[in-house]
Amino acid sequence: MEYEIKPVSKTSLGLKELWEFRELFYFFAWRDIKVKYKQTVLGVLWAILQPFLLMIILTLFFGQALGVNHNSIQTWRTSYKKGGLSALLKFDRGGFKPSVIPPKVHRAIEKRLKNPIEAFNGFEQLRRWIDEHYIPAINYQTLNQYVKRHFGAKLKVARKSHIQKDEQAVREFKKNF
Repeated sequence: MEYEIKPVSKTSLGLKELWEFRELFYFFAWRDIKVKYKQTVLGVLWAILQPFLLMIILTLFFGQALGVNHNSIQTWRTSYKKGGLSALLKFDRGGFKPSVIPPKVHRAIEKRLKNPIEAFNGFEQLRRWIDEHYIPAINYQTLNQYVKRHFGAKLKVARKSHIQKDEQAVREFKKNF
């Protein structure tokens, strides 16, 4: 006697039958788990420990060996968890912000900084010059960080004069030298 098993319909998932034979499904699943992990010393606990230990090893070892920050590894792990390998391999420039200072202004700053005659005395003078010629109301801190990062410039800023400084005494002092 032969039986041919056919689905009720092509779109049916057979959830009614699955619910009806849930105990059989449970025993088949449990048998597969027992067979798979019977040979390990820790048994089913290995199914939980293995991914956890792998995560720790990858974080610590590869983080140190490759010189990658642990926060980057956490970000990679999260993207892998959400979208699998395709999400991990997707090129995404996260955190990238376009520069406030366009290339034309960058070249102008570079030219002025390299010319000792036209050089700036301080960041405020540089900010005013850019404000007048290129970018109105540019933030002082933004410009300061940009110049330090891109040009390594440390513009000299004159110190504030003391309030009680005697100008006559300063002139007399300078005459002696």
